[in-house]
Amino acid sequence: MNKLKRRQIFERLQAENPHPTTELRFDSPFQLLIAVILSAQATDVSVNKATTPLFLVADTPQALLDLGEAKLKEAIKTLG
Repeated sequence: MNKLKRRQIFERLQAENPHPTTELRFDSPFQLLIAVILSAQATDVSVNKATTPLFLVADTPQALLDLGEAKLKEAIKTLG
């Protein structure tokens, strides 16, 4: 697919839905990124249930790193 074809596709999508939304809850681009990654394996509803408490303690890359692997696994274990 060439650049012109990609541009035409995006222009058509934008014309049909100029202000797309998501059911995922987030307050920053970082939180959206994490939620989208998790939503690849789960529903948006279940991701929101897991990320709501997660983002209270880890809402930045450093905070997520500081949380540690064990606590992160515990926070998202409901996602499978």
